[in-house]
Amino acid sequence: MVSKRAMAVGGLVPALVLTVGTGVASASPAPSGPTVIASGLNNPRQLAFGPDGTLYVADAGSGKVGATDTSGGCATGPEGGTVCAGNTGDVTAIGWPAAASGQTAHKVVSGLLSVADEGTGAGATGIDAIAPGPYGTGVGIMTVVNPTIVPQSVAYQNGKVLSTVPGHAVVADVGTFTLTHPQSGHAPESDPYGITVVGTTGYVADAAGNTLLTVTPDGTVRQLTVFHYRHGDGSDGSYDAVPTAVTPGPYQGRQVLYVADLGSLMPGAANIYAVDPGTGAILHTWSGFTGLNGIAVDPAGTIYATSLFAPNPVGPPGALVTIPAGGSPTATPVPLPGGVAVRGGHVYVSEFSTVAGGGMVVRLH
Repeated sequence: MVSKRAMAVGGLVPALVLTVGTGVASASPAPSGPTVIASGLNNPRQLAFGPDGTLYVADAGSGKVGATDTSGGCATGPEGGTVCAGNTGDVTAIGWPAAASGQTAHKVVSGLLSVADEGTGAGATGIDAIAPGPYGTGVGIMTVVNPTIVPQSVAYQNGKVLSTVPGHAVVADVGTFTLTHPQSGHAPESDPYGITVVGTTGYVADAAGNTLLTVTPDGTVRQLTVFHYRHGDGSDGSYDAVPTAVTPGPYQGRQVLYVADLGSLMPGAANIYAVDPGTGAILHTWSGFTGLNGIAVDPAGTIYATSLFAPNPVGPPGALVTIPAGGSPTATPVPLPGGVAVRGGHVYVSEFSTVAGGGMVVRLH
């Protein structure tokens, strides 16, 4: 079976990335732009808008490279190289993103746990998603990393839902919940990767746990949906859904949760699901995508999803998949995307999401 942890943490296997397909039948013309609205980011991942229109970016950091806390250690990473732990993760904010151009995003939270390549800081694991709330508050989700190399000062963040403004207070321990509630016949694994908040309830996509979880303000974690094994990849012929991103949106006249999954490295193996937020039932599945790691839905029900592993004929791999309500998907090349957000007719994507110092956020139209 393909390792879910290795697939979701952000590291790349170049030989694999360059040979997989999008799983989308046609490619749309490039939207107007893109316009770079923030640069110099470290492994930027998922994006989310705050109530005031500020665009927030979860930056997974650069591991030990440039860390102020150098007490973290190093170990062999999921892709075989050496990774080291530091406190270089952050949440950055972009004001007036519809008009912004060429600015460096402002850090509103810093000092977050990050594990990345020893020399370059690439392929980081850390904070992968942010869900802003009212009055400047919000929560972020921290991926579970190797606890033996984590600096003591940030060890409490590992696998947690954290309040991001102000401070780094723990809201819920998602990692421990998933590790102590494994699926039947499945080894305990946790890799919480996506988060959104609707009202007072948080929803977390745990990629390695293969589940969608709910989190309440008192820290209670519950399982809402289990995404089952599928077939067609791996030595035993099966692979997991690996849910990586979750967002609310309209579906057939009601509000649901949209969940994107990474699937396997096979072209066309990834799905998007419409999930009932009350019962966890899967209401609809869109299939035929590759390696999805971010999702957004506009008020008209158009779905936007980032495909990290899609080949790009004019540069690094990656694509933005667009699915109009009731329509067919198209794909626009985007280099190494990590997340997407939509607001006011504009689409925003984090690019070079596995690169330290070279990440950016662009406005596509």
